[in-house]
Amino acid sequence: MKKFLFAVLVLCACNSFAGESMLKADKALHIGAGYGVAWISGVILPKDSPRAFRFGVKVFNSFPAGMLKEHIDDVYRHRAWSWKDVLATTVGGTIQATITF
Repeated sequence: MKKFLFAVLVLCACNSFAGESMLKADKALHIGAGYGVAWISGVILPKDSPRAFRFGVKVFNSFPAGMLKEHIDDVYRHRAWSWKDVLATTVGGTIQATITF
């Protein structure tokens, strides 16, 4: 229950930080992508690695995934760069890392 409440707290904090609804379709996709990247990172990591290390790697890997997605949008799709999307991807990774912590 603590992990679920922490995840809700992170979403609410990011909602107020970002200044727009994190529940828009694009933000939800970014959160899902960050969650998936963190999950894959957890599968790749050795099971005997320290929990704090696993948490940090999952969150750290979701951040560059968001950066890469925004770079692709900027260069190839000619859309504006959005740090809010990078934040949403990182939040998704943080939620997954928190749930499995």
